[in-house]
Amino acid sequence: MTQDTPTSTAPSGPKTPWSRRSAPTRAAWQRLLLPLMILLLIASTLFFAAMSVFELRDFYRRVEMQPPNLQATFGAFEAAQPAAAPPALDYLKFKVQATLEADALYRRYHQANATMLARVWTRQLGFLTGMVLAVVGAGFILGRLQGDPTRIEAEGQGVRGVLATSSPGIVLCCLGTLLMAITLMIPFGIETNDAAIYLKPSMTLAAPAPFISGLPTGPPTDPGPPP
Repeated sequence: MTQDTPTSTAPSGPKTPWSRRSAPTRAAWQRLLLPLMILLLIASTLFFAAMSVFELRDFYRRVEMQPPNLQATFGAFEAAQPAAAPPALDYLKFKVQATLEADALYRRYHQANATMLARVWTRQLGFLTGMVLAVVGAGFILGRLQGDPTRIEAEGQGVRGVLATSSPGIVLCCLGTLLMAITLMIPFGIETNDAAIYLKPSMTLAAPAPFISGLPTGPPTDPGPPP
């Protein structure tokens, strides 16, 4: 006679959540991509520093403008005049005023050129910063990094946007894209108003009398009525 012994099954415990089951897989994936993320951070930093220095040096080179040289023009004009004839007072006054006017015009456009190049440089610097943020954020997303929940809200002109995420990569990508869009959308312009400062429009300068060696200068004499 045999007696059946009841078999008992151990009660099954609570099911493991998906987040706990995927934790080892995420940790292995992050360890696998850790060298890539470190290389991405180093490469982005070096690229940003190199481009900033290169653009700044190019900015200084473009700002340097050579002023107009009027001395060669005045020197050629004075060399063509007779050596014994002293320069007229009107000519000396015109020479001084023309030199001052050329210097003022050069400085005006030099300042406008420097301002425009500075704005172009700051715009390019903002675009590079946004691009680096987006690339680093993409690396964080690829590495599946998680952090504390972040919530960003923005509202203006009837438009409201909310970003709620626990991934720092998504935050960096959104901020980088927003920065690149702002640098491209905001217009800028430089206006320069030209006005005579030293040379007035009503100023006139008498042309010097022609000089030919061996011939008298000045207006011809009236020979009188014919016989």
